[in-house]
Amino acid sequence: PLLMQSSNDAAKILSSFIGEGVFVSNMNAKATSLQMADTQFADASGISAGNISTAYDISKLLQYIYYKRPFLFDISKGVAFESAGIVKIGDVIKVNNLKNVNEFIDEPDLIGVKNGETSAAKQTMATVWNIHAPQGDVPMAIVVLGSENRKNDTSILLQWLKENFIVL
Repeated sequence: PLLMQSSNDAAKILSSFIGEGVFVSNMNAKATSLQMADTQFADASGISAGNISTAYDISKLLQYIYYKRPFLFDISKGVAFESAGIVKIGDVIKVNNLKNVNEFIDEPDLIGVKNGETSAAKQTMATVWNIHAPQGDVPMAIVVLGSENRKNDTSILLQWLKENFIVL
């Protein structure tokens, strides 16, 4: 639910296992380890106006996920998993009953997506796409912050990339 629906309740539940303060401290430590110098987390769900970041820092997180935790992108697109390690998925919440509110999940070139919206940040979206080049596919991140229409803004940037990206 956290990756597919941006569920604030899911964030609270996940953070409750060790306490939200420790959880947020761990989030900030991870951001530091990824050299996300302009990122600060204030709560687990992202609702607080104290949660700040930049498109550049978010691109570092997307790169980390792409290379180290790609299953998170699969989940964001709604790929069903029967288990995650020793944890059986679907015992409490039927995974097939979860509605995915992420845009672009049916696009074949989408690698992963996460959207959000708060009054302070407006609409946000972080996506990673396969951009086709003669030398092969190249993963490209598009990060939209402070948007009035994140889907449209992402579409415009994606179209520009497809028309103008050249591998040298």
